[in-house]
Amino acid sequence: MKFKLTTALLAFSFVSFLASSVILAGSLKLTKIGALDLGGKTYPEWWYTAINPTLYGEATTSSALTVAYGDKSGTATADSAGKWSFVLPLDKGDYDIKITSGSDSYAFKLHLGQSLPDSTSETTQSTGGADSEVPSTGVEQTVALGLGIGVSLLALYFYLYGHKDSKLTFEEQINS
Repeated sequence: MKFKLTTALLAFSFVSFLASSVILAGSLKLTKIGALDLGGKTYPEWWYTAINPTLYGEATTSSALTVAYGDKSGTATADSAGKWSFVLPLDKGDYDIKITSGSDSYAFKLHLGQSLPDSTSETTQSTGGADSEVPSTGVEQTVALGLGIGVSLLALYFYLYGHKDSKLTFEEQINS
């Protein structure tokens, strides 16, 4: 009986591991543009007064990222802590930037070498328009967590109540 309990625990651990890797999949974030800390915000436009900024962010450990800027693109890889960076070799101007990692992406317009116009407020930036893209995270993690918990509960149910021929209780199975 100890063998059955060990098998059930191993199966539960494996399912939990699979569920946690799916849950962590949607983790693409842009945290800084140069010295500008974005504070977790995902506006459709950003202004930065310098040129050639370095983008900093977070993603799933060791995941590959693509950074598209204008008609060019480059790649970066998240390190063992999930941190990544990418230098944008761009002069003063307006650029469409899209960062992609797996199924996650974040697109925005970057205005380099320019100050924030007086007519733009934080409220209008955060609202964005119909064309603005923000990372699609949240729903996938909830679904994955629900599936992981559901499969785990189903496995536990079949382990506990699936022995129709056996009259041993759960406590008796553990102790034997």
